[in-house]
Amino acid sequence: MKKKNKVIISILSILLFAVLAVGLYGWHNHRSAVKSANRESNEKYIKIEKSFKNSPNIDDALKLIDRYFYLEDYNKALFYANECIRLGVNQTPMGYLVNFQMAILYDKIGQQQKAKIHLNKAIELDRHGLIMKNNWIEKEDLAHLR
Repeated sequence: MKKKNKVIISILSILLFAVLAVGLYGWHNHRSAVKSANRESNEKYIKIEKSFKNSPNIDDALKLIDRYFYLEDYNKALFYANECIRLGVNQTPMGYLVNFQMAILYDKIGQQQKAKIHLNKAIELDRHGLIMKNNWIEKEDLAHLR
């Protein structure tokens, strides 16, 4: 009986070691893949920024607003949002979205007056009333600006 238990314990130990080894190897590969994806993503946005500097355009600016909003670099996101305004985004169907995002950004950095201005501009430019229909003001916690 004792010999049988030792064999079982040995087999279980080997299995546990194998599972841990595979798990750690998989985790290392996962982390490497994530780092690689982040590096590729950063390189992509560096190219977009260079492209924007050479030839400012609304499409690149919109991508950079989203990128810096995601990274919580609100001032840089606002820089590109203001560039969108300067490039004439308010004359396009995207104007209300940029102004709404600017309202969120200004609110996040504590500039409620500017946030209110852009929220009102977004509502004015929203031809289909999506901001009000979809309760975006409440969802983004901007009711205090109304």
